[in-house]
Amino acid sequence: SNKTDYSWVERVTVGNPHTLPHNLDISFLLYPNPFINWFYVNVNSSVAAKMQVSLYNISGQLVANKQQTVQAGVSTIKLEIENIPLGIYTVVVSSNGHTHFTQKLVKQ
Repeated sequence: SNKTDYSWVERVTVGNPHTLPHNLDISFLLYPNPFINWFYVNVNSSVAAKMQVSLYNISGQLVANKQQTVQAGVSTIKLEIENIPLGIYTVVVSSNGHTHFTQKLVKQ
């Protein structure tokens, strides 16, 4: 089927007094899932922050990684990944060593 699942994770409070505000409001939308050659992470953040999006295979090996500074508001991070096997992967979004969001993603 061509059904696409959209996943919101809202109001994740993170922070470290030396890196980010204590009351950072941040949410993520990952799509499409499953993906073929690329996927997007929409980030809705109350502050500007340097985000890292990492993709791991089922063995836990890092297969793709991208860093991008997002502004306050909604930003989009695109990862283009073509030469990896079909299967299940885990996306991890983090900043300053704090993991904000993890989700399973299917490459088809």
